[in-house]
Amino acid sequence: MGMRAIAIDGGDAKRDLCIKMGAEEFIDFTKESDVPAKIKEIADGIGAHGVLVTAYQAYNGKFVTRSVYDLPTDVS
Repeated sequence: MGMRAIAIDGGDAKRDLCIKMGAEEFIDFTKESDVPAKIKEIADGIGAHGVLVTAYQAYNGKFVTRSVYDLPTDVS
């Protein structure tokens, strides 16, 4: 389907796991000062077309997916 997995987490252990599980790239948010800019850099200047969030605590156990098509056109 042409998807490119970019994992975002913190620490070397998480990096190793994400790469082992098939992520093309890993961004360590504890080391990267501008995560969105890094995503755009990795994704050929375009950015993410979709996001899969698996952070349990952040969403009370709900499985969340977002697409750029779900976002408002004016995000200022």
